[in-house]
Amino acid sequence: MKIIFLVDSNFSIREFERFGIYEMLNQQISIYVFDFRFFKKDEEYLEESFEKNFSDNRVKNIKILDYSDPKSFYLDLLDGFVIDNRSKSYINFSTSWIKDSGAKLIELDQGLIPTSIWKPSIYDLLVMAKNTFLIYGYKKLFNQTTIYVANRFRSFFSINANHIYADIKVCSGLASKCNLGESEVRSHAFDYDIFLEQKNKTDKIIQEEYAVFLDSGIVSHPDSGRLGNLPAENNESYYPALRAFFDDFEERMKVKIVIAMHPRIVPSKDYIASFGGRKLISKDTSMLVRNSKMVIAHNSTSINFAVLWKIPLLIITTTKIDRVDYNIMKSLEEIFNTKRININKPYKDKDYIEISKGVVKYYESYKKFLIKVPNSPDLNSAKILIKSLKNYVE
Repeated sequence: MKIIFLVDSNFSIREFERFGIYEMLNQQISIYVFDFRFFKKDEEYLEESFEKNFSDNRVKNIKILDYSDPKSFYLDLLDGFVIDNRSKSYINFSTSWIKDSGAKLIELDQGLIPTSIWKPSIYDLLVMAKNTFLIYGYKKLFNQTTIYVANRFRSFFSINANHIYADIKVCSGLASKCNLGESEVRSHAFDYDIFLEQKNKTDKIIQEEYAVFLDSGIVSHPDSGRLGNLPAENNESYYPALRAFFDDFEERMKVKIVIAMHPRIVPSKDYIASFGGRKLISKDTSMLVRNSKMVIAHNSTSINFAVLWKIPLLIITTTKIDRVDYNIMKSLEEIFNTKRININKPYKDKDYIEISKGVVKYYESYKKFLIKVPNSPDLNSAKILIKSLKNYVE
């Protein structure tokens, strides 16, 4: 059996662990990585300042260039299972190319977020349209409106004739469902693998009581440039407001705030200084959340850990974040039935304890829809996938 990953950004050691590649290798599965980072010789992101590319001599790496013959890779793809982790479309290397080669396409639907199930009101749509116009101008507003209307039209009339579905879909929460003809593998979110691994551990990274802030790279998210997105905030407006909020929180709550760094950021001196001398910790987010008194976040996917460990949660935002990421912030607010705190506006009358504890009673619903259905296996997701693929080929 062979599994082929298609990538167009650095394939880090964190990706190896997240996808369970070591487990696959240990079970004698051949692993290929088709590397599209060199496509059209676009080397701008080859030396990214975050998460270095990682390789293992047991993994076969294949560079894909813009002048490569798509059919020349058919032999490598034949009878393989393909996981497409690319962020862009490649005309000659599309889903049809995968299917035509004789490979089977796997869709990993294990990264559900609140927007996956959010149903915006007409008011929400108008707010997002206004925000898009103010940030990007009328051209992008027109394009986004056209795409939205077209998608709604197709959904309403079930028009998907040209869409190529996966052969196998790995589903997580209830919001994850298979389309016609897809073989379902019922699994869970990748964060649940970390939860399973750590649930019997008693280690503490920090001994004293603390609250943890989940940094989501609001100012300098690693993917912003690669995906052509504008940062939601800037250094000059964001960090002073954030530090002022932290000062108020620490004074009133009598606990220090620890920063759980975004896992893909390599911290510079300026980045470290931006948090006002507070302790920054990288790559131990789950355990930091587990042992904290409260979690503070904007829209980090690591909110999953607050849900799984049942830690009170405080959602904070800024005026600029609300403008750029309105759909994300509003969907979080609605799924937890809470009110986000805008740190650009007065907040000293807010009861942090009451607000954060009120969120906890909605955790089971969040978990069921976005992380894991109640009766799915309590097993590492890579093992679930491998077992399912072996059954699929029998």
